[in-house]
Amino acid sequence: MEPKDPRKQYEHPPDLHLGREDAAMTYDPGASDSPDSPFEKAFAELESKILDVDGIEGLARGLDEAGAPVIVVFLRTADSRLNLPSSIRGFQIRKETTGPISAG
Repeated sequence: MEPKDPRKQYEHPPDLHLGREDAAMTYDPGASDSPDSPFEKAFAELESKILDVDGIEGLARGLDEAGAPVIVVFLRTADSRLNLPSSIRGFQIRKETTGPISAG
């Protein structure tokens, strides 16, 4: 029996399409990344209204299960007195309780 060529273990099968990913969701980098996009305007509006509110630890951009952009609000506690809306300008706001967040 002939010994295996160790280089062969790294060869791809001929039917493998390199450079193409078969992802369940498409990615459109221009959809919400522009500072002038409706999503970024909604994010900036919410940020200006709530970032200095006690109990808000931060905001982030995220995607829901369907791949739609959402605004994630990080809360110190699950305090319902903050009265955050469920959406802004048609974009969902998702609340996540993180506890205190510090930079250090």
